[in-house]
Amino acid sequence: MAWKEAFELSPSEVRAATPPGTVILLDVGVAGTSSNGLVRQPQPSSDPRDPLNFPFWRKLVALFMVSFYAFVANFTSSVIAPALQLWNFTFPHDPKSYSELSTLVAVRCPPNYNKSFAETDT
Repeated sequence: MAWKEAFELSPSEVRAATPPGTVILLDVGVAGTSSNGLVRQPQPSSDPRDPLNFPFWRKLVALFMVSFYAFVANFTSSVIAPALQLWNFTFPHDPKSYSELSTLVAVRCPPNYNKSFAETDT
């Protein structure tokens, strides 16, 4: 729709015109709304494995795990940085470069964290 055409619309056409993918967030009497009229998008199914139907504690655990992974990634990179600068002074004849050491840390650490989470029951 062009700029000029937008100003020629009637008030009812303006209210009805919505961009593609727009969801009305508050509408009373529509299927899939909560008791206060809030439209749920996407619509929750009756499947108990649907993340929208998870109990509150399980949603908190998922949020904690995502936050924990983000924390570990930032923490490990910031903790190892000062140690790598002192590496050459401590071991002057070590043939390993900084990039090799960083790769070793990045490749070796995540399996230790992921192993305990992979063995849980669902």
